[in-house]
Amino acid sequence: MSLIRPQSEDDLELILHSSNKLAAAGELEDALAVCNWLIEDQRTAVAGLRQRAAVKLQFSDVDGAIRDLQKVVSISPYEPADFYFLGLQLLKVGSTVDAISAFTSAIGADVQAGSVYYTEGAFFFRAVCRLKMCDYDEAIADLSSVGPGFKTHVANEGVRSREQILAEVEGALAQRSKFVFKLKK
Repeated sequence: MSLIRPQSEDDLELILHSSNKLAAAGELEDALAVCNWLIEDQRTAVAGLRQRAAVKLQFSDVDGAIRDLQKVVSISPYEPADFYFLGLQLLKVGSTVDAISAFTSAIGADVQAGSVYYTEGAFFFRAVCRLKMCDYDEAIADLSSVGPGFKTHVANEGVRSREQILAEVEGALAQRSKFVFKLKK
């Protein structure tokens, strides 16, 4: 395979598209070779890492995708999407503390970019993580930034809504209040 270094964003998009086509055809080694070639050049390394993460996910290498996304955010900590997708993968493998950190960074990067595109979703998924960690007050605080009716797919759980997560948090709080220990005098 003969590739020419991209001279423009359009050239880079064509190369990324070729990697996508190779991955879709089941040609994992060739798709990853394109990504690795991009990573070799500092100017295209971040795009190559993002693409390699996407290819790895397509072939169920979640841990490999997480490592690549962690490299992306360490090199270029400005893109909300990178933190958001890293958080999703961390949540998928049960790394809730790290997922909370990634979603927090996604919210901050969205603010810095003057955007809100990832903000609501990041608050939602951060609330899911906090529910898993029994941090109910913080989960409720995060859900207050999520609009009514918001719903999305949560890895290993299916489609979940803001209202469902809030009901689980409130149910857990009610259960916890039943088990208040009293000291004997």
